[in-house]
Amino acid sequence: MSNKRTLVIDGNFMCKRLLHDYTFKDDPEKDRRGYLTDLANHMVCEIERVAGFCDNIIMVKDSHSWRKSVPILPNLKIDNKGNIYKSRDVEENYKANRVQTDDRDWSLIFSTFVEFCECLRDHFGIAFIDVPETEGDDCIWGVCTYLRKNKIKSCVY
Repeated sequence: MSNKRTLVIDGNFMCKRLLHDYTFKDDPEKDRRGYLTDLANHMVCEIERVAGFCDNIIMVKDSHSWRKSVPILPNLKIDNKGNIYKSRDVEENYKANRVQTDDRDWSLIFSTFVEFCECLRDHFGIAFIDVPETEGDDCIWGVCTYLRKNKIKSCVY
């Protein structure tokens, strides 16, 4: 087994972590340039940070998950008088039940992030995994399982 590791990056975490005040609404092109610069600077810092113990990088991105298409019904209970009531509000936070805010242009944000990842893949050889209808966490699990079976160490960002 090599002493080096593969760094597996949770792309959606990175994508949202670096958004700061970018809305991609008032001046989308300015936000796009600033966001791409921030992503590039952050990636350089991460590569420098792990250079001594990682020799490969894989970027993993969420796609539209099947879980976002499955609404969950409220957790209903019946009291001793036969009244039905909702016992807790967790279901409102389930992915399909979440309401995405419109304070940002998410479509432009995600397309800019994909552009960044494709640039990393095409110009720097960084693998980019974006599986349709699959959550990034599931892909990260699959990648790490594959690496472990092939005796390759990994760490996840």
